[in-house]
Amino acid sequence: MNKVKFLLVLAFLVVMAAGAVVGMAVDRRLRVQTPIADPLHHRESPFARLKLTSEQQQKILPLWAEVDKLRRSRFEDHRRLNQKREQEIQALLTPEQRTSYDAIQKEFRSEADAI
Repeated sequence: MNKVKFLLVLAFLVVMAAGAVVGMAVDRRLRVQTPIADPLHHRESPFARLKLTSEQQQKILPLWAEVDKLRRSRFEDHRRLNQKREQEIQALLTPEQRTSYDAIQKEFRSEADAI
């Protein structure tokens, strides 16, 4: 009975190890075949990625225009809200505080641009 248990455990471990090896091999193969594109410099259009026909593209364009309109509207709302907040902060500051605040903002922008 102990020999049977030993063989079952051994068989189980061999199967698990084989599965792990196959999984790692497949993972490596997929990584080699799928290059990671730099999203800032190699943006591919959604149409190209989806391999849409020109007919499909023409059907999607009006839908996408509506989405883009909403996106732009949200962006403008966000920009206005930021401007309002900035004006309210500036109104609270003394000239000395404003100088310090502007220096902090300048450093932030510089670091954000570097990122």
